[in-house]
Amino acid sequence: MKLYQIILCSAALIISSCGQSENNKTVTDNEKTNEINMEQDIVKEIIEGREEFDLNKFFWVNEPKQFAIEDGTLVLTTEEKTDLWQHTLNGADLSNAPIFVLKTQVQNFTFTVKTDFSGSGTLYDQCGPIVYMDRDNWLKASVENAGEEGGFLGSVNNMEGRSDWATTIIPGDIKTMWYKVSRTGCDVVVSNSTDGEKFNILRFTHINKAEDAVCIGVYACSPGEGASFKAVFSEMSFAK
Repeated sequence: MKLYQIILCSAALIISSCGQSENNKTVTDNEKTNEINMEQDIVKEIIEGREEFDLNKFFWVNEPKQFAIEDGTLVLTTEEKTDLWQHTLNGADLSNAPIFVLKTQVQNFTFTVKTDFSGSGTLYDQCGPIVYMDRDNWLKASVENAGEEGGFLGSVNNMEGRSDWATTIIPGDIKTMWYKVSRTGCDVVVSNSTDGEKFNILRFTHINKAEDAVCIGVYACSPGEGASFKAVFSEMSFAK
């Protein structure tokens, strides 16, 4: 897409809250105006070649009780019985994990983030990047706590309220993971790295309802009873 096309498109945006509508709140004209201005600012930064971005322009879906943002790092404390999983195999419909995202119409971008899950101590604790369209359509990647087995490095593509899971076991001494999420229209490539230098493809997939805007960011959750940990997200960047 040409730069002037991005500018024209961004000027015409009318942005909804992308997930916040679940609370059935009425969006005022002022809120709509603020969202439009936010999107125009993000597009301007991308056009000017800035890769670092302001986390204050992100918003929450399922805001957690405890989190902190300082110097570009997000520390999120998960709560018990939180998850993102719908219907497959066990019939569960869980969509209460905290999600921190930026909404953008940019069709070609790469989002990078470092995750630190060293505080995890309970089976299925997880954190990682997410591409979020709505409650029933999203793509997440993470390392999940696998107990004595180590960790489950994998991804879930949730389409029309149905989750899949592609995963593999990794050693338990791995406590940090970098991810790159590259969008090309409705297609996404997710890559991971243990050192932030060499990345391997984790998932190459098509995502649903991504023809226009998507929300890109991070999530964390603790499905277990009584579970909680501090997920740390740092070195985040967004580049065309």
